[in-house]
Amino acid sequence: MLVVGAGSLGSVVLENLVRLGFKNIIIYYDYKEIDLSDLNRQVLYNSKDIGKRKVFVSKENLLKINLSCNIEIFNEKITKSFDQEIDLIFDCADNLEKQKL
Repeated sequence: MLVVGAGSLGSVVLENLVRLGFKNIIIYYDYKEIDLSDLNRQVLYNSKDIGKRKVFVSKENLLKINLSCNIEIFNEKITKSFDQEIDLIFDCADNLEKQKL
């Protein structure tokens, strides 16, 4: 499972996947830091997370929901192919630049 982006849509998708019991999730390319304006719509973050990178905080908070989940994160642009097989991709990017898979 690959989720591109961990913002408004991505954080909801990621939380639901973890709660549904998916075991292997890759979070790719959300290089942004969390800021105050994100908190009203990005469910994985709170005020203690302001200034931190979304991919790192999302992994930390998702593992609090389901510790048995294997979450791999990439805090970079998508520039490579994957060695492992990916069954499903969720495009939760907020702009076209991120969508170049």
